[in-house]
Amino acid sequence: MLLRQTKTGAQFGSLDWIRFVRQFQFHAFLTSLSARLLEPLI
Repeated sequence: MLLRQTKTGAQFGSLDWIRFVRQFQFHAFLTSLSARLLEPLI
């Protein structure tokens, strides 16, 4: 990821970074949501 960022330039790298952060935040939201739903069952 860092190599591609230096090759294609900082603008595309920042857009790719924002996409990665959004995907990570969505995954964390799904994890917390599923944990909250499964908490009464455990």
